Amino acid sequence: MPLRPLPSMSRSQNLRSGQTNTVQRVTSTAPVNGLNSQLPIAAMTPQDALQLRNFWVKPYGLELRPGYRIHQNNLNDPVNTLMPYEARFPGDNKLFAVTFEGITDVTSRQENLVQPPRDVTWSSQIPGTTDTVNWVQFNTLGENYLCVVCETNGYWTYSTSTGWVQHVAGTNPGEIDGTDPLPFDYIMSWKRRLWFVKVGETSAWYLPVNQIAGQVQEFDFGPYMRQGGTIEQLVSWTRDGGDGLDDFLIIIGSQGDVIAYQGTDPANSDTFAMVGIWDVGRVPTGRRIAMKSGGDVQILCETGVIPLSELFTGALKIGGPGSMGYNIQTVLARAISINIDEPQWEIIYYPKEEQIMIKEPVTINEVQARIWTASVHNNAWSQLVGLPIQTLGILESTMYGADQDGNVYELFIGNSDDVGFDGLPNLDLLGQVQTGFSNYDQAELKRCQLVEPVFQGDSAPGVQVRMQTEFDFSVLPGSPQFFAPNDGAIWDVDFWDQAFWSGSQDTYLAWAGTGCLGRYLSLFLSVRGPARLVFTHWTISFEVGGLM
Repeated sequence: MPLRPLPSMSRSQNLRSGQTNTVQRVTSTAPVNGLNSQLPIAAMTPQDALQLRNFWVKPYGLELRPGYRIHQNNLNDPVNTLMPYEARFPGDNKLFAVTFEGITDVTSRQENLVQPPRDVTWSSQIPGTTDTVNWVQFNTLGENYLCVVCETNGYWTYSTSTGWVQHVAGTNPGEIDGTDPLPFDYIMSWKRRLWFVKVGETSAWYLPVNQIAGQVQEFDFGPYMRQGGTIEQLVSWTRDGGDGLDDFLIIIGSQGDVIAYQGTDPANSDTFAMVGIWDVGRVPTGRRIAMKSGGDVQILCETGVIPLSELFTGALKIGGPGSMGYNIQTVLARAISINIDEPQWEIIYYPKEEQIMIKEPVTINEVQARIWTASVHNNAWSQLVGLPIQTLGILESTMYGADQDGNVYELFIGNSDDVGFDGLPNLDLLGQVQTGFSNYDQAELKRCQLVEPVFQGDSAPGVQVRMQTEFDFSVLPGSPQFFAPNDGAIWDVDFWDQAFWSGSQDTYLAWAGTGCLGRYLSLFLSVRGPARLVFTHWTISFEVGGLM
């Protein structure tokens, strides 16, 4: 059955014979270029976005993010880290939450009437709210391990067969010989070796190949940190996106030095050598400010998000056109500069949705984080808001988040936010979008009459719509209504028009009145609807007047 849009209410239908029809209709795709802070406002197109919240940018349109539900509660302290463990048999996989006082198994979804027992209780409480616990999955020939370090609490491993084991200083099997592991607060693996970093130092310690304990050797990168500072993070990088002989060891300094080493044996200068040093500006506080993505590494710094590959190739403008973060570099750099000393910056890749996410810190008096998210296919960015989280983790393709009140949530599931253990819907999903301003290649004044957004989804959304003029960025007051499926959705009354949806199957569209006058026009939508509702395109009807 073909779609049947409501009859247009344009005044052009009532023109008398001899009158000139000045009404124009223009159809634009949804702003699939995503947020854009690089172009002058007057140079944008309707395919750019000035505001874009709670939509993922997909090749086919803007997709409303799914909701979230409670997974576990009553951990009593802020959860600053979520650690996935991938066992040899998927049935043994685990998700662990880290608080100031220890580690708790939160794999199963369950309501805790009292605080659940901890798997590990720290001997020394973690100071402050920093991300001082870091981990890596490390698989040997005999076992899969989750290797964890915690400032002031040392080095721990978990496996299905051994459970949690602390590795202390000593020469016995399972101990660390060569330095005290108690101050370790960062860990990673490179070419089958575990590497450790102590808080506030420029040296790293490494183990023999395929070992989780034993004799460690020190390697001091300090002489090559031209800007000063200490090691913030180590990253393994290969240009082909896999793990192989050509992997580089990347050292990121707190003041912005990026140092690359290549080779095999760090104890032999003939087989382990520095191949480059660059300066990207200060990096945010924390050990989660760089991430491997395909054949590249993305680094957060005070100039935005920088691809490592451009440092190697000597690009004239690092982070320039075509790079992952180019379209939001201006606003992201400002956000990083403002909160550069705040902990809990995180950058993470979410394969299920093919999105790279940058989570800003939850600062004082805030309970919700702002997340920048971009499609790896088109580098188109949007923002996710309304998620009460301060850290993220992924297990078995499912993303989890945790908050300051000791709650763990399953993210991006269902048609409602903040769903409790009873499974009942709670908060409607709310997305907002404002397109770039356009004068439609005409300098004259335009009188807007009607606008028709088009959506695809499981049920009809509730929508508020307004045409903004002359670079107005104000947010729509109030909120649209969203009715349960099959109840029918009604447009918000805006000026003089009120209309019900028209459409068939999963496509919804309707004309709405939006009387305004201006030279530059921008569509603002506020949408409540089902998860994965897609805003595909829209049509505007306007009359062209004179210059004055």
